Amino acid sequence: MFQENRANTSVAGRRKSAPPFTLVVSSHKIMSTLSHRTEKLIEHLFSPDARTAVHGRLESECGTEALGCPGWTPEEMERIRFAVLKLGVKDESSFESAITLATTDWRDLLMAAGFGKDLEAHNKWWQSCVC
Repeated sequence: MFQENRANTSVAGRRKSAPPFTLVVSSHKIMSTLSHRTEKLIEHLFSPDARTAVHGRLESECGTEALGCPGWTPEEMERIRFAVLKLGVKDESSFESAITLATTDWRDLLMAAGFGKDLEAHNKWWQSCVC
């Protein structure tokens, strides 16, 4: 949301050197939906007790806005989200580390998961998990 910065306007109405608007960023995270394949993978890899939490964390912390991918479809986000699931399936600590890596630099996450050099590697991994 933009707010007008009136402190940067002189008495005569002329603008000083500062920009006329200030960007106000909210602290809440924008959630983005998961693809059908991501949901299926969560069902396959995680216990029923963990699924809701994993689903929610991927939507909020690995969402399009949170990772700097505005406008990406749920399918375009699969490569990143599959990498989080691949690295995080072992236990809660590994899942936490994968989320942290995704939010720090998801390109490093892709490399760590083995998805960095092959654009189809995540699809091959998905098939090996659910088929």
